[in-house]
Amino acid sequence: KACMNAADVYTVYCEVTNAAGTVQTRTATLTVSINALLLYNAGNQQPSVTGGWKTAVESGLTVTFNSGNIEFKRVGTSYRNGTAYTKNKVDVSKFNKLIVTGNISTPGSESNPFSVGLTTNNTAVRESQAAWHSRKVLKSAGNFTATLDISGASGSYYVALSSGACNTTVTKVQLTG
Repeated sequence: KACMNAADVYTVYCEVTNAAGTVQTRTATLTVSINALLLYNAGNQQPSVTGGWKTAVESGLTVTFNSGNIEFKRVGTSYRNGTAYTKNKVDVSKFNKLIVTGNISTPGSESNPFSVGLTTNNTAVRESQAAWHSRKVLKSAGNFTATLDISGASGSYYVALSSGACNTTVTKVQLTG
């Protein structure tokens, strides 16, 4: 399979063909357990898991789904906010980490950082502190791999990427064991 987002069970065997005919060897069962779930990967919004992604933005910030990334871009000089969310809640009970990979080319201010995390709603332009179940704040320019410990979370949440006037691109979002 090209992409596995959950455990799968396969039947494995060989077929041997010679002058006498084709013979199937013994059959074995192979169970593949992958404790990782892709939520976004280089343009693929993983709609079978996330339902796709949606945005909530203020004027002065754009959020664009490009062929290889999610781009948060500040327009002008004002500090505006925007958030990209999974359309569906995602069950995080079997996972310990939310990992987000990307680049911050222009960081926001101390009060307007780039944040990744789990939230209880998917409509706010700027998440209130109360809506975040868990959150990691990023304030420095450069490539990043943000790892958020979500081992204390159980049940389903929206996954959110929230920008406070940062110029940021995100290339991968995943849950891992």
